[in-house]
Amino acid sequence: MTQSTIVRGQRRVPRIDLATASWTHNPSGAALLTLSRDPVSGAETFALRCPPNFVYAEQAHFYDCEQELFQFEGEFHHDEVNPYHANDYIYRPIGTVYGHGEGSFDGGITIASLARSRRRFHFQDHPEPWTGHYLVDRLWNARPVQPFIVNLSSLAWEPLPGWPALAMRALRGKPGERSQHSGARQHSPWAADAALVLRLPVDYVGSFPHWPDFALETLVLTGKATIGGQVWHRGCYAFDALSGQCRVHELLEVYVRVFATSV
Repeated sequence: MTQSTIVRGQRRVPRIDLATASWTHNPSGAALLTLSRDPVSGAETFALRCPPNFVYAEQAHFYDCEQELFQFEGEFHHDEVNPYHANDYIYRPIGTVYGHGEGSFDGGITIASLARSRRRFHFQDHPEPWTGHYLVDRLWNARPVQPFIVNLSSLAWEPLPGWPALAMRALRGKPGERSQHSGARQHSPWAADAALVLRLPVDYVGSFPHWPDFALETLVLTGKATIGGQVWHRGCYAFDALSGQCRVHELLEVYVRVFATSV
């Protein structure tokens, strides 16, 4: 895959507060909030807020790009096998089949990211093995990297390389390094190279962690800080917009996705 085949636009988005932003409602009764979107490829991150006892009639399906999800609050199930609970991180490589029995018993907020425009394919329309750049597999069989779900509570905090005062829970990949199996591809121009949760201690003063030639998508999970003169707290989101001095007032934990800027 040559760099010239990867086409994407800019996605820089300043601070959005989930608590005060204007959500829209879809016909199914869920609320939607677009957080960032690339106008060229259609890649996007959005928040889905579901009420209790929410039911979404959908059959098994897949997308032709990578997906990542984070269950910010509550619960959601994309199928009848793997319900997602608060602080679950979900990674789906291209072609992952899921769905059938979607909804939420308790209600909640899911952060969903697709590495290019939403192009949903239903499994029954493609019953034979997919012959494109990837495999469609109803059973999630082995491939270079498989779908998985992990809850933050199951991961240990470890030192953040290059930032001795800070810690991380590594979800996928290594920040500041290109991923062997992920990252920008023709079918997924905005696939992330890494995902993690950062922890910044109270009274930390300095720059927010960053890596040369990589952009960050961030969502505050807990705590409070002033970054670049703005107050950041739970539910504040940005794409490649955290700059200036960071001063932490309450222990800060931030969900972060890392993208190589040179493709």
